[in-house]
Order: sequence, then structure tokens, then C-alpha cells
Amino acid sequence: MDELELGTCVKSADRKVLFQNDLCLKTCGSMEGRVCTKGCMVNYSPVSGMTLVKHSVVDNFIVDAVVINDGKMLTTLIYPNIRKEEERKKDSEMLLSYELSKSELIIFLKVLEGEKNSQIIKDLFISKSTLKTHLNNIYKKLPENYQQYKNRR
Repeated sequence: MDELELGTCVKSADRKVLFQNDLCLKTCGSMEGRVCTKGCMVNYSPVSGMTLVKHSVVDNFIVDAVVINDGKMLTTLIYPNIRKEEERKKDSEMLLSYELSKSELIIFLKVLEGEKNSQIIKDLFISKSTLKTHLNNIYKKLPENYQQYKNRR
């Protein structure tokens, strides 16, 4: 990807997809005419204005998105983190060898991306105690070279 590309998706107020540009189609697959339940919509709360959604997992992509709600339509601008995708794929494959659950994998990839615990809780709609339980389980499964992440905020 030589230049900045943004995926664009336009939805009705009830989240039914009305339009997707090529990058959005590549990232999310064809959703036209269907209610969107993918990545950025999972963490979106229906308020007027703009909502930033960071490090959302959409199929095999990690995206940052801005959802703009004008009260009638939702316009989503999607920026895939493609530059990190290959690195993230290698991390995922390696971490799967340690038998992490899907939730543990998602959480630890967010940790590797540098996300703070408070943001992970917000992004995944989980409680602080649920996150701590997952992190404790993760650190029991991983080798010592990952223990450096244990004492972060």
C-alpha cells in the first residue's frame, strides 16, 4: 500500500449497509443490504457524533475506524493496520502454539500492540476482573520472555 487508503461504509441508522468502497469490501466482505455486526460495529454505541474504534478485529484484519452518526446515517471510515498485519499474523500463529483461547489471543495481541488495560476493557466490553483473569491465564501459558508484559498498566 503506497498511499493512505480509507475504507468507506455507509449504513442506515439501523446499521443496514447501503454502500461499501473497494477497501471496505476487501476488509469486511460484501455486507450490502445486511445489518453490520463486524468489528467497528461491535464496539460502537449509538450516539450522535463521532466514535473512534481502535484495534478492532474484522475477519483477518486489524482496523482503526471512525463511525460518524448524523442521526440518520452511519458513515464509517476504516483504516486497516496493514503495515502490522504480517507481524501480527506471525505473533498469532506463535501464540496459538501455546494453546491460548480465542479471547486470550485477542487480549494478548492488544497487549502486544501497546493498548492499556483500560482501553482493552472498553474495546471488548469486559470487566476489569475478567481481563485480569484472562491475563493471569495467558501468563501461565506463555514462556518467560513474555513476562515483561505482566507488570504493565
